[in-house]
Amino acid sequence: MLNKENKSPALLEKRDLQKQGGVRSSSLSRRGVEFVVKRKISRAADLIYRPRSLEGIRVTQRDAALWRKQAERGKAAGQYNLGVMYFKGVGVERDYREAYRWFKKSAANGSPPAQGFLGVLFENGFGVERDLAAGVRWYRLAAENGNSIAQFNLARMCLNGDGIAKDPEQAAQWFRQAAEQGADEAQNHLGALYENGEGVARDLAQAVHWYETAARQGNSAAQYNLGDMYEHGKGVGRDEAKALKWYRKSAEQGLDLAQYKLGSMYYSGDGIRKNSKKALKWLCLAAEQGNARARFFIESANDHFVANEKEFFYKARFFYERGDVEEALIWFRKSAMQGYAPAQNQLGVLHDGGNGLDRDFGQAIEWYRRAAEQGHAPAQFNLGLTSFLGDGAAQDFDAAFDWFSRAAGQNHTDALLFLGILCENGGGRERDDQQAAAWYRKAAEQDNPVAQYQLAKCYYHGRGAAQSYEEALHWYQKSAEQGYDVAQYNLGRMYANGDGVTPDPRPAFDWHRKAAEQDHDYAQYALGKMYQQGRGTRQNFAEGRYWLERAAAQGNDRAQFELGAIYENGRDGDRDFTKAAGWYRKAAEQGNENARDALAKLYFTGRGVAQNFEESAKWYRGSQEAGISDAREKDLEWLTTAAENGSPRAQRILADRYENGDGVKKSLLKSMMWYQTAARQGDDQAQCNLGRFYARGLGVERSSQKAFQWFSSSARAGNGEAQERLGEMHAQGYGVEKDARQAVEWNRRAAEQGRAEAQYRVGRAYRLGLGVEENIEQARRWFRRSAEQGCLLALASLKKLQQTSD
Repeated sequence: MLNKENKSPALLEKRDLQKQGGVRSSSLSRRGVEFVVKRKISRAADLIYRPRSLEGIRVTQRDAALWRKQAERGKAAGQYNLGVMYFKGVGVERDYREAYRWFKKSAANGSPPAQGFLGVLFENGFGVERDLAAGVRWYRLAAENGNSIAQFNLARMCLNGDGIAKDPEQAAQWFRQAAEQGADEAQNHLGALYENGEGVARDLAQAVHWYETAARQGNSAAQYNLGDMYEHGKGVGRDEAKALKWYRKSAEQGLDLAQYKLGSMYYSGDGIRKNSKKALKWLCLAAEQGNARARFFIESANDHFVANEKEFFYKARFFYERGDVEEALIWFRKSAMQGYAPAQNQLGVLHDGGNGLDRDFGQAIEWYRRAAEQGHAPAQFNLGLTSFLGDGAAQDFDAAFDWFSRAAGQNHTDALLFLGILCENGGGRERDDQQAAAWYRKAAEQDNPVAQYQLAKCYYHGRGAAQSYEEALHWYQKSAEQGYDVAQYNLGRMYANGDGVTPDPRPAFDWHRKAAEQDHDYAQYALGKMYQQGRGTRQNFAEGRYWLERAAAQGNDRAQFELGAIYENGRDGDRDFTKAAGWYRKAAEQGNENARDALAKLYFTGRGVAQNFEESAKWYRGSQEAGISDAREKDLEWLTTAAENGSPRAQRILADRYENGDGVKKSLLKSMMWYQTAARQGDDQAQCNLGRFYARGLGVERSSQKAFQWFSSSARAGNGEAQERLGEMHAQGYGVEKDARQAVEWNRRAAEQGRAEAQYRVGRAYRLGLGVEENIEQARRWFRRSAEQGCLLALASLKKLQQTSD
């Protein structure tokens, strides 16, 4: 539903007084003039309000003299009518202060219309200082005394949160009271609340009822809204004839939205025979009132004002680019129904991304397929992405490869890129580095920055192409110049390390800064270090710490350790052992061995933390045992002795060897025994592995509850793998009740430790609103971090966001 904004500050409405040719003065003495305030009352897609004409009030000198005499004798009706005269400037010069004085006297004498009028004055600052809260108080007093217009205005204030806490439910109650007294504006607004489910349970049948009640009273906005319900079959059976009838009634009363709608229907032949002259007539009437849509139609129509599927698509793009998604959807659908592939693909994108309408993967796939089968390359690529991600259906790598191949056959650059990614990573196919490099080159030569980065990596590592730092530098540079942050970071590293070039800290600094400004955490860490050391730039400790803190906030353990060292050593004059311990702990919990050592020393000396030799031993032992050499790991006798002497690290390594038959006869029973021994000593990885044994039934009876128990112990100790698995258990309801919020929370903890799959899942949760409020920026952030670690699903999701959000 569309909205006509209402911007004038305040207007009066003659109610039950208006007659052909004006209002008799005698009627004013009893009933007075009731009122509404013409203001935008809710979101642009929610409500329409259009007041009646206010012209034609006539007051004789005799009437005025009588009212003044009544007013001075303390009669509420006379005081009220005198206030109206001063407010309107009828028979006297307009004077809001005098209007306020008489309305206040009348209100004190119990006049509900006067009480309501005081609400108008305070809300708009007429004759008094503007005070929304006071406006609400007077509206409420009049409303509680049964004044329907005050009820309407109070409902509006509650809905918007003007002068009172926003309360859609209370707004609905007051709209209902006014509507039940026959106030057509309130009836229309109540219909809108039912249509949108705001303040009341969504009920399209009730929406139709109230729209129709107001429409039959001649409310042009309600007539338009009722036409919209019939056109789209909302709360009633779809009926183009009835839609046309109500749109016409509204248009004939001058509502520009209805005039535009009627003109567009004649233009496209929706439920009516095409008629370019009538289309032009109604569009011109709407355009004369400033309707931007109508103006666009008139300015962009061809000479004969005859539409076809391309013209529909062009108009849809116009509305879409201006953020008018609902109107765009109407024209995309008209074009798509005539078989125009670009429109069909765009409808798929709209349903896929949920932009302006409910997300519907089934509809997205259907429209993509229609366009793809006509050979439309973007739709073929989108179908490939959908199959790869499993949106709306099970993941199907074969189908993804097939659709990507069809689009690539038409040189669709992103399809070429994704074929390279699938070949390199074996997504549904046998890994083929050479073929991957070939696909990357085709896309890179079309200036695709991600493909250029991928091709640079092939040359840098000698995968699928002969190793060449020179070629790697060339393609990193091309990608970096297009703003791709990962390429910028890697280009900076090449200059810093002298890979294929003379080491030069200045360009290294510049490229790291470009990537850092795009929130690349490793670039931020590198930039912080360069500022600290004065490499490639003038030494600046404050600036260095700033960039390290930005990287650390993203979970970068190196930056966290570096900040700990800065605060411990007072490197830039700000020694703080408590902060040092805090940063060391964050890094240590991610497995950073330098941070474990440093934290152990702080516990040993009691600096920044309470002295605790057990905690010191725990962190130091973890650090030392993590450093068991490869030779020791392979020495079964040494491992067994260390395990039997109580080393949880050795116990876990030994369990792992028995699990995999690495140098010993495979024995799940012995593996289980050693995992249990290490787990009971608090080894978080052993606890995680024990959870995996119970989850899969490896050497023990399968038990989702015990799996959950061990994963929980490990996750609480900070183990990223366990946190990730715990998130999946909450997501699937395995061993615990399904809980999308808990799922995303545990995945987030794992994601902050750099686990790519968890980062992807957090991104997906934000993209689809699973357990968190939908947030495309957060989704993009997590997908980026995951994609940088090579997660194909995250890379595909980033592309999907680009397709559906642009």
